[in-house]
Amino acid sequence: MSSVRIKICGITTADDALLCHRAGASYLGFIFYIKSPRAIPPESAGEIIRSLPEDVTPVGVFVNPTRAEVERSALQSGIRVVQLSGDETPEFCAEVPLPVIKVVRKGTPLKDQPGPGDFDVFATMVDGSSAGRYGGTGVLADPDFAAATAASSRCFLAGGLTGDNVLGVLSRVSPFAVDVSSGVEIRPGVKDPVRVRHFCRKVSQHNKERMD
Repeated sequence: MSSVRIKICGITTADDALLCHRAGASYLGFIFYIKSPRAIPPESAGEIIRSLPEDVTPVGVFVNPTRAEVERSALQSGIRVVQLSGDETPEFCAEVPLPVIKVVRKGTPLKDQPGPGDFDVFATMVDGSSAGRYGGTGVLADPDFAAATAASSRCFLAGGLTGDNVLGVLSRVSPFAVDVSSGVEIRPGVKDPVRVRHFCRKVSQHNKERMD
């Protein structure tokens, strides 16, 4: 039984990146969606990424980008995985020249819209749903939808997670990884060391209990 990995998203500084990695994060998310309060230019993300150890995977987060935008941002930043958090199609995901994490939310598949099983990607991310917003909402994902997705694919679980609720969520869902952003912040884009370490300790506790 494999351990649940940790992805911490919305990284904007080198200090926060190292804090999160040292606490236990395997994936760090850099948001290239300019409407996000946690947005960072790809060039600035690249400066941070070049300072990181090789065992942490930098992820670039996009919402409805063009392929050219993804390729340019990847070249500028050095991300190794692309997270697509918008309304991207399975065909678009297949064209991206890096491993893709595709975000899905309860409510799909709708008529003529793809569901989680329609994407041939590295991983699926189940996020909480809030009308008109593409993540960072602090809304918990639907646990039944998340559990069904995790049972059939490599699944990242996001949406409203904190150190106080992650154990309860993990008792119902068995994801490949958990993703947190607002739940470990002082304010958007600024991580709280106490909350980061608390969250990572709880995930580590879950992993230890599963192994015992």
